[in-house]
Amino acid sequence: QQSRANPKFTSFLPLNNPIINMIMKLPQSTPPSTENLTKFSTLADISISYRERREQAKSQRLQSTRKNLNPRSEIFHLGILVGDLCQSILLHPPPTNENNTPGIMRKNAEEIGRPMATLLLGLLYACNAVCGMNLRTCILKKIELNGRKYPVELCKGKSGKYTKYSNQTGITKTEGQSTIEINENDGNSSSSTVSTASTDSDQDDTPSATNSQTVEGVTSLIAKFATDRNWAKYHTPRNIALALMGELGELAELFQWKGDEDDVPLDDDNHWTEEERDYVGQEFADVSIYLLRLANVCEVEIGRVAVEIGTAGDGE
Repeated sequence: QQSRANPKFTSFLPLNNPIINMIMKLPQSTPPSTENLTKFSTLADISISYRERREQAKSQRLQSTRKNLNPRSEIFHLGILVGDLCQSILLHPPPTNENNTPGIMRKNAEEIGRPMATLLLGLLYACNAVCGMNLRTCILKKIELNGRKYPVELCKGKSGKYTKYSNQTGITKTEGQSTIEINENDGNSSSSTVSTASTDSDQDDTPSATNSQTVEGVTSLIAKFATDRNWAKYHTPRNIALALMGELGELAELFQWKGDEDDVPLDDDNHWTEEERDYVGQEFADVSIYLLRLANVCEVEIGRVAVEIGTAGDGE
């Protein structure tokens, strides 16, 4: 798609690459209407069709024998997407914005926005379709837990780990880390960050900047979380990208000894405990939280870009 619009882009593509040629010939889908474009449920569906088209184009060339719904392979794929994002940041570094000047971060937003959006689609596919979880719910529950770990009155303006506040919060490396009992609609939540969230039934079909069914709404929650704690000064694009890489490593760690020959699905109680599944959801959430925060800081409309990529049929 970029090569059609920008002739210079073709100089970076391998000549006569059969995979790229097949991808470029895929039929173009008609984007959906402007209604609900960036709802998590919409993007989750888009991520599946996007992956199916990508795999179809790849298998025609490679005769791939890769199994569908393979959790460990999806973690490898996420590693590729994070690498693409890091490369994009190196090639198109976002400018510094020490004075918080509106609009300045939009420079290079298009170049770094595509790998961000592609990673979001990959996270949705891996978490929802492959692991049988709900990424949006995982994110909201993790925001709630983070609110308990980092009370505003204790950590405002500070960059320390949550363990510095363990005496006050009761949350240590081994205690208080579960989100199993956290309800995304719990009005009695300690941080009240998640109490305004809608249910998974998508009761509110109108996207808005405050609706937690949407990418924009959840991004606003994440931005408010950082603003309330005066963390914006630490949230430079490169800092956030490095933090995202670290969280993906923690996600990979949960899968590393689960067997190479046959991936075990997460609903197999003989191999995955409820606590282990909860940790998987938390790590998916951590990667996603940093990704949405990165897009927010770089002024990238990640939901819109994800819809464009996921419905364009341009593969990988």
